[in-house]
Amino acid sequence: APERRDARASALCAKSHRPKSHRLQGHRAAAMSAGYAKSQEHLLVQSEHNPLPTELPPPIAALGGNQGDMHVVVLIGLPEVGKPFLAKRMRQYLRFFHGADCELFDICDQMPTESVDTNSAVLTKTISDWMQFKSRCPLPPPPPPAGCDGEAAEAAGVYKGQKAVDSGRCAIVYGSNSVSAFEEKWSGSSKERRRWIQSEVKNMGRSVKLIFVEVKVTDPSLVRRNIQIKRQALGENETSEEDYRRVEASIRAYAKLYVTLQQDGSEEDMSYVIFINYGQKVVTNRMHGFLRMRIAQFLSTIHTETHTIYLTRHGQSEYNRLGKIGGNSGVTEYGLEYARRLAKFAEETICKEDGANANKAFTI
Repeated sequence: APERRDARASALCAKSHRPKSHRLQGHRAAAMSAGYAKSQEHLLVQSEHNPLPTELPPPIAALGGNQGDMHVVVLIGLPEVGKPFLAKRMRQYLRFFHGADCELFDICDQMPTESVDTNSAVLTKTISDWMQFKSRCPLPPPPPPAGCDGEAAEAAGVYKGQKAVDSGRCAIVYGSNSVSAFEEKWSGSSKERRRWIQSEVKNMGRSVKLIFVEVKVTDPSLVRRNIQIKRQALGENETSEEDYRRVEASIRAYAKLYVTLQQDGSEEDMSYVIFINYGQKVVTNRMHGFLRMRIAQFLSTIHTETHTIYLTRHGQSEYNRLGKIGGNSGVTEYGLEYARRLAKFAEETICKEDGANANKAFTI
């Protein structure tokens, strides 16, 4: 026993007296693989001007507790509720505002055979390979060459608006044609399929997190608006009443087999967002973490309707009349008259275009 104690004490003593450069090497390697702003890379590397590199880069908002997180977001719901639109907007939002590396995976593009099991395995491998490849490339891609347009940058795998940080990776899975993709396991159209997805994502690695986003539209007018917008985008003629009825019949048939996310406790262990009437109501469950909360925040504000935004300057000020720039002078009589007319226009036109817009007029 005394010999074992002496051996342990010697080992601890040797560990504590190990050179600091050796002790910190592992910390720096972890920091460099986790992701950081490119401008901070020199702080982690030993050089003549930096003989004692820092262990971790200085904290910045975009990296707060979120370095290297990986997510799989699966959009589910009935047909004609705008899942492709939401998937593309979500990618733009997470990329531009939070520097997340996002990729879209359309279930309908991953249906090479009539075998559901084969198609599901193909899509699982595609997502898993993308996640593993990105995890081996923690640093953001170099900026695109000067003069490179957006489409060329996208084709080269470079997003021009990507921030120089690793704020996580997000695979967004959706079906561009919900009816044809209903039987596919990645559609998440039943509790069994959602459990299967949960199992597959778990097998991708402990750091990969799953989020379901269910899109619900209970207002028939919003569904009809989506049908009209979709047909216009496809270059089809004006939507007739017969077209509406045909699509609505297919939605009712889909709804008979579709199983919504259950709030009876049977799916409480899953992370999900139920998005009702485009932000009218948002229900969240187990949405902890930086990107998860950003996704919930995004869904609470997104909509598919067109909104008119009116921009106006203030009325004429005293400095405007004198030709001066800056300051904080009062308005002239013309400025007061402009304010009165603007208020009348807002009351009679803006707030009466749609009853629902009565509380949307505001000033900055």
